[in-house]
Amino acid sequence: MTEDTANEPLINTAHPNIRDVEDIDQYWSWLEDSQIQEIDSEEIRILQCLMKEYIEDSKKLPLEQAGWRNKYNISKKARVSQKKIYCETGPIESLVDLGLIEIRDSPISWGGQKYNYRIKITKQLIHYLEL
Repeated sequence: MTEDTANEPLINTAHPNIRDVEDIDQYWSWLEDSQIQEIDSEEIRILQCLMKEYIEDSKKLPLEQAGWRNKYNISKKARVSQKKIYCETGPIESLVDLGLIEIRDSPISWGGQKYNYRIKITKQLIHYLEL
């Protein structure tokens, strides 16, 4: 893997070899090594939450369906207040701007949730998960 392709999104990739939630530690070491240092504790909890959800989902769902959550679910599982989660300048928007999480239109509009979010799946992330 070359340096310039390490952070490209995965397209048409075989299902990663994800063993269990302990693999998150490898992701955090990659995150610390990267240039991103403006992340606060709430954003870290959100990333941890989305990583755990992705790993759990990937055991039973196709890669493209794994890990997507709405703001309400993220708020509950990451223990970040809904007031902060739903703020237009909140931690989720910061993580989207940093390129650490992905956003998509929600496939269902139940409960008024317009979007779903998940950890951004990159070749480098999958590499660390497969170690």
